[in-house]
Amino acid sequence: MGRGVARKQEVDTLALTAVPLAIGGVILLIIAGLLEGWPVLPLAAWGIILTLAVINTALAYMLYNQALQSLTALEMNMLLNLSPLVTAVFAWLLLRETLNKLQVV
Repeated sequence: MGRGVARKQEVDTLALTAVPLAIGGVILLIIAGLLEGWPVLPLAAWGIILTLAVINTALAYMLYNQALQSLTALEMNMLLNLSPLVTAVFAWLLLRETLNKLQVV
C-alpha cells in the first residue's frame, strides 16, 4: 500500500512517514506502559532515545518512502539487502568491532 501511495504521489513523504509511525508509536507506548510501566531514565538517556528515534527511525523511513517513488521493487530489495553489510562495516569502522572469517563470508 505504501509503495502504491508513494508512486502515485497522492500524499507527501512527510505525511506518508509520520502517520504510520505515530499510529504504531502510540499503540506501542500504550501497551508498553500497561505492561512495563514508565521507565525512569536520566536526561541524557532520553536525549539518546530521542536522537535515535529521529535519525534512525524517522529520517530512515522518510528516505525509504522517498525512494519508493522512483525505484522498482527489485532495486529497493537490493538496497535493503545491503543493510546488514553496511551495519557490519559501520561497527568495524566506528566501534572497532572485529569480524571473524565466517562473518566476512
